[in-house]
Amino acid sequence: MDDARARAEACLAAIARLDGRLRAFITPTAEAARAQADAADVAAREGRSLGPLHGMVVALKDCIDVAGTRGTAGSRFFADRVAPADATVVARLRAAGATIVGTANLHEFCFGGTTQNAHWGACRNPWDTTRIPGGSSGGSAVAVASGMAEAALGTDTGGSIRGPCSITGVTGLRPSVGAVPCTGIFPVSPPLDTCGPIARSAADVARVFSTIAGHDPADPFSDAREPPDAMRRLSTGVAGLRVGIPRNHYFEGAPAAIAAAAMDAARVLERLGARLVDIEVAGAEDAPACVQKIIFADAAALHRDRLARAPDIFDPLVRERLQPGLSLAAADLADALRWRERFTHSTRRMLARDVDILLSPMVATDVPRADDARGIVAVSAAIMRNAWGWAAAGVPALALPCGFSADGMPIGLQLAAGHWRDAVALQVGHAFQRCTDWHMRLPPLHARHGEAMEGTR
Repeated sequence: MDDARARAEACLAAIARLDGRLRAFITPTAEAARAQADAADVAAREGRSLGPLHGMVVALKDCIDVAGTRGTAGSRFFADRVAPADATVVARLRAAGATIVGTANLHEFCFGGTTQNAHWGACRNPWDTTRIPGGSSGGSAVAVASGMAEAALGTDTGGSIRGPCSITGVTGLRPSVGAVPCTGIFPVSPPLDTCGPIARSAADVARVFSTIAGHDPADPFSDAREPPDAMRRLSTGVAGLRVGIPRNHYFEGAPAAIAAAAMDAARVLERLGARLVDIEVAGAEDAPACVQKIIFADAAALHRDRLARAPDIFDPLVRERLQPGLSLAAADLADALRWRERFTHSTRRMLARDVDILLSPMVATDVPRADDARGIVAVSAAIMRNAWGWAAAGVPALALPCGFSADGMPIGLQLAAGHWRDAVALQVGHAFQRCTDWHMRLPPLHARHGEAMEGTR
């Protein structure tokens, strides 16, 4: 069997074997994947490459349109909807030679941090199936972590790529706002929404990011500048880079093992030539409350008619989480918007003038169990606590594994960089992964079909 078809079959076999337990997918597209892989192998036999992702098996969060495929946004409202056209990012994946293996599970309407989807099945963490995978891009992260895909796309409004990657042991990028177009992707809060790649390694994340980034005039938030050149500087190392260690907010309350793993990662970068800088991130403590007001207001406005017309079709917990946006006072929203403007200005200035990278734990709490009694609002807030600020500032942030807790759950590191400096975050992540193997560790349920991706060979 040729290489692309063999890679696709390995991922499809993993889906058949594992997805009944993990519920990472809503709609696998096995026959379409086989046809795409066969086309890649025909091209290879003819001496042609289909592009930089030739044969890479990719899963897509089910809020990203795939032409002719059911696209539900994780909700019963769209249970029978078939996407009329590819999202811009999907068209770019196809043009680069990727094999699309299916649409991945998510929290309903991307509005929750657990991916416990009441309509399409509760997604579970392959390291411990009693635990959540994070959300809302939980299915995308689990697909990569468990060998059902070599890469995936997720979306990140407040932390929905970085949270799942952190607690499933894979690598994922929230890009700079405007770097990757969101045309054909179901929104949450358009000024904050991003679409980004997930893979086992920063090298593969960079490859996918380089494929999907770039201006799209159909997206009003898409930036017309040349996209960050992630591949060109990927292997340039970290010598001389300033790595900021925040003295406020990001380490506060973190379990000792999580804080220690992040600081161990910082010392790895220091040994590679980076300079550690003690720094305060002004306003970081206010980020969770202020950003949630903005996101909740946008989401409530988006779903207002559905909430009035058919509230019972929502998962009750998602409906409950939407309620604060309906009752938010205009003055409170104005305060949050003004806070965001000030924070964006001060944070981007800090990341341009004082440090090149800001390093912290990504999820500064133990991985919650699926039956956590605190409920979706509290659990989502705990997971996303360290994610909100970088979402508010619109800057890139990379999540990648940096250790394990005493109970065997992955610990995730977060590397935030200046706006349009996505390549710097990926450069630092790649340097860290070249001398560590946390990203190579496989969960007990992994398909163990071999390392097909370039970045993990």
